[in-house]
Parts: sequence; structure tokens; C-alpha cells
Amino acid sequence: MADAKGSRKEKERRDSLTVEEFLKKKDYVGARIFLEFQLKCGSRSKKLYLILAYCCFQSKDFSAAAKIYSNLIKAYPEESSTYDLYLAVTLYHLKEFKKAKDSALRGKKGWLRSRVVLLLADQLNDLKDDTKLIEMHRKLIDEAPNPYAKLSQELCLAGLHYNNAEFHQAVEIYHEVLNGNPTFIAIRAYLAVCYYRMDCFEVSLEHIQHYLKKYPTSPFAVNLRACAQHRMGETKAAEEGIIAFTEALGRGHGVNHACGPEGAPYDLITHNRVVISDGDGDRAQDIFNMVKDTVKEAPMNLVIHNLRKHDYRQAVEVMKDIKISTPQEYILKGLAHAGLAQMGRDEKVVEEAKNCFRLVGLSESSRDTVHGHQCMASYYFLVGQFPRVVEHLESIPPYFRDSILTYNLGIAQAKCGRYEEARKTLLDITRQDIVAEHGYISWLARCLILTGKPMHAWELFQRTYSELVHTSVTPPRRRSPAVTRPGTSESTVRSGSTRSLFSLTSDEDAESERVKEAVRLLSLIANDCYKVGEFYVSARAFDQLERMRPSGPDTYFIGKRAACCGVLRKVIAREMSNQHLLEAILMMRNTSTRIRSPFWRQADRVVKVMTDWAEQHGLLFSEDDDGLSLASGHGKQTL
Repeated sequence: MADAKGSRKEKERRDSLTVEEFLKKKDYVGARIFLEFQLKCGSRSKKLYLILAYCCFQSKDFSAAAKIYSNLIKAYPEESSTYDLYLAVTLYHLKEFKKAKDSALRGKKGWLRSRVVLLLADQLNDLKDDTKLIEMHRKLIDEAPNPYAKLSQELCLAGLHYNNAEFHQAVEIYHEVLNGNPTFIAIRAYLAVCYYRMDCFEVSLEHIQHYLKKYPTSPFAVNLRACAQHRMGETKAAEEGIIAFTEALGRGHGVNHACGPEGAPYDLITHNRVVISDGDGDRAQDIFNMVKDTVKEAPMNLVIHNLRKHDYRQAVEVMKDIKISTPQEYILKGLAHAGLAQMGRDEKVVEEAKNCFRLVGLSESSRDTVHGHQCMASYYFLVGQFPRVVEHLESIPPYFRDSILTYNLGIAQAKCGRYEEARKTLLDITRQDIVAEHGYISWLARCLILTGKPMHAWELFQRTYSELVHTSVTPPRRRSPAVTRPGTSESTVRSGSTRSLFSLTSDEDAESERVKEAVRLLSLIANDCYKVGEFYVSARAFDQLERMRPSGPDTYFIGKRAACCGVLRKVIAREMSNQHLLEAILMMRNTSTRIRSPFWRQADRVVKVMTDWAEQHGLLFSEDDDGLSLASGHGKQTL
């Protein structure tokens, strides 16, 4: 019997030594596989289960660790106070804070329990003021039985500051600890994370390089280095580092979830490879959803992914499950609500967006930063104070402005009446998805018109909607006077050619969204040109509107009639050429010759006034197979 016990102890000792080799290499996945194999082979001991739970915890499979600790509490009730404390820690990482608190209060009293209770109080919002935090921390220090425990409590306080986005306070504690313990290389990693959160990427990279010298295969360190390089603009180096790391591990691009929890430590690497490669196409959403339980940033990147797809409703839904604490998170929440507000003017949604932007813009940590100015510009944009929008956006150096900020600046300048500046700002945008937007095209057209370039606006319409129209150089022919003979229907007399300079192609739906956008742009060009006295372009726009929507409102013909009269006035004042007069006559005849037009008599009267004035001033009209032409002393002119 004694020999059997001795043999079992010797076997456990050999197993423990083997596991220690895994642990020394921090290969918790390998250690776990080895221990699970031992369990299948019949090995059973409390020590084995404790080491297995530790390996599950370190490989971030907190559910498995919690299950083992729960079983140990039942199997060894006399030691349950110790295991309850371990269970509380795992439940904390599972974000089951109320259960964790109950378990911690059943745990063994001491400095470890006090630390766990402090962390849970922070998560449950029980620390409503700094006084209570200071009192609980002083209690932690007093309960520390040795310098190591005291040091652990200091690091606990630093962790609290980090969780509450108080990175400066956390950095102070970490530097104090590192100065007294320069061999504590892990402090370098903590500092690297804090500096990264403070946007000090070069300092962050410096600290993490120190850590990598000792632990070159650390997924956490490799990931943080790639993140810092990416934010510094060294995207290629960041992606190459992650690819080399994953290939060295034989894991390729994805996480091997089929093998169980051993893939969990590498979720971060997989997640950030997607981010660094700028979305990774359609796979991004699947990967972000796959790792959202193990990677804290995954839900935020899922929000960004939805914003890029303009799926604002889904972005808002994802934000509901996120505990917001950092300026970046408030900015994303504001953007999601602002985008949703554009889909339908919901005042509650707009108010939520304004509150998020204002909170970040006025905060002490962001007030004088690029993000702070961006947020205040967004806030003032939503409240309609465009001079303040321009003030904040112009304070940001141009190389910090992306295409969206430049777009917003252009709109704000136009809203302030600074059309020349707005035109130049809008023309600086090169991002194709913005340049193709109807809103961008409309603002650019208005700025072109109001800076004396109406023909550029007309050409912009032609280029943008070329697939909806086709050109024809043959003007409509005049078939007969605007008089019906007895026994002849008006529609028969007025059934002449109605070919237009620009008309819808036959295979387009007249009420498609694309056509609606074209109509809105034409209306803007027509009305803005008329307001500034650019009657020729205004007439062309109204004429095109009348052709695109023959059954449209009377204002199309009324506007065209007024604009053509304006052309005549400018020709009389010698501000336009006779050629413009000929085109104005042709545009009026487009109405005069159109089938069932209710305005043909009015159009004929305007044409008669124009032709009478032309003939009185020595301008002769003739009509042949080439269409209506204008003859003068300098020879024949044909449109």
C-alpha cells in the first residue's frame, strides 16, 4: 500500500515538473492540453485541478476556470473560502459582477479579497466619489502583509485609474513602481498601453520594444507594437509584423476555434490584422462578431464597420451594449446617432449626438486636441451655428483633415456666404464616394454659380447624369403657326418633332431615385442662376426640367419663360450674343411644338416677340433641313 502511494506521488511529481516546463514558457494552452490528457488517463488530484483552472484562466477561458473552481468548492467545502475568492476573480472577468461580489464576500478575508472587492465596487459604480476610493485603497495598503502585497495593491489602484480612462494617474503609479523595481519588465507593457491610450504612440512603442526583448513571442506585445506602428502611419510594418507572427505559430489568418479555447489569446491578433488591413472586406463583420467576447475593442470596431457601410441603425444597436468611458467611444456614439438622424429627423437622436460631441469637445483632456475641435465643429453643425463650425475646422491643420472634415468645412463656408473659399475647399476633395454624392454635387454647383461660373455648374450636371440623357444637335422643327384649322385637332397640328437637346433615355424609369436627384440638381441650377442674372443657363435648366417631366409643375415653363425673356433683355443690352437669342427661341419652341402642352400659346407669343425684335434689328431667321438658323450680315449661323 505504501509503495502504491509512493508510486502515485512520484507520478504526480513527474507530471508537475512537466507542467512547470509549460508554465515557465507561458505556454498555458500546451499546459492545459497536457493536464486534460492526464485527466483522461485517470490522474486525479486537487493540485492538478488547481493548475488546470489557472491555465484556463491565463488562456482567457474564464468559463472553464469558473466551472473548475465551483466543483472544487463542492468537493472541498473546508477550503471553500479560498476557492470562492478565485471564483470571484473569474466571474469578474466574465463581467458577472454581482455574482462575483457575492462570491468574494464569502471568500477568505485578507488583502486579496479587499482588492477584488475594490475592483467590483468600481464596476458596480459603488465608488461615487474619490474619498471612498482613497479610503478603500488605504485599507488595501494597511492589510498588505509584505512589500510584494503592497506593490500589488499599488498596481491595483493603477489598474482602476486605467479602467476609468485616468491614464495620467496610472502612468504616475507605474513609473514610481518601475523606478523602484527596474527589473519588473511587465510594468513596461502597462506603460506602453497607457501611452497608447494617450495617443503617445512613439513612447508606447519604445516601452513595448523593451518588453519584446524578453518576451518576443508575446501575442499581447506583438499586437500592441503593430497597433502603435499603424497609428504612426507605418501600416506596412505593422501588418508584416502580425503576418510573420501568425505564420510562425502556424495559425495563418484566422483563429482555430475548432480546437477550443486555445485560440482565445490570438483573437486579438486576428482582430487587429483585420483593422490594420482596413476592414478586410466582407470578413470584417464576421470576425468582429466572433471575437467580441474576448477583445474589448471588437464591438467598437464593429460600430466603425457599420458606420462605413452607412448602417447607422445597427451601429446604434451595437453601441447600446457598450459601456462608454473614453472620448473615442463618445465620438463613435455621436457619429452613429448623427448618421441615424439623417435617415429621419428624430429630435431625441439628434440631441444624443449633440450631447456626445459637446461632452468630448468641452472636456479638459480633449478641448485643445484635433478630436476636440472636430467634436465642437460637429456639435455646432448640428445646432446650425456655421461660423463656429468654420472657426473650429479651420483651426485644424490641413494635413489632419480627412475628406469628410474638408466636406463639412466646404458646406459651412458656403452656409456663411464664403462661396469662393467653399468652391476651392470642395474641389480639394478627392475621395470618390464623397465626390459622387448628390449633396456634394449640389453644393459644388451652387458655389460655381455664385462665383460666376454657371456654365461649369451646367457641365457638372451633364457629366454627372450622362447616363440619364443623350444629346442631339438637331433642334425641333417649326411645323405650322400656332393656329388650328376647323376640323383639325390641336394634337394633330402640334405633333411635330419634339427631339430635345437633352432628354431621358427610353429605358430609364422617370421616377427612379437617380432621376429625382437629377431633377433636384436642375432645380437648384435653374433657380440659383436666375437669382444672379445668369438667364441663359437658367433657361437651359428649366427647359431640361420641362422635358424630363412633361407632366411636371407649371413652374418649369414659367421659369423658362422668365429666363428666356431675361436672355432677350441681355441681348438687347449687348451682354449676350445673338446666338444665345437663337437658343432661347428654340427652347421656347420646344414648348410650342410639344404634344398637348398647355402653354403653347404663351410660348408662341414669346417667340413672336423675340423674332419681331430680331427682324427689327436686321437679324433674319430661316428654316431648312438643318433646323432654325440665324442669318446676319456676317453670314448664316445655325444652332
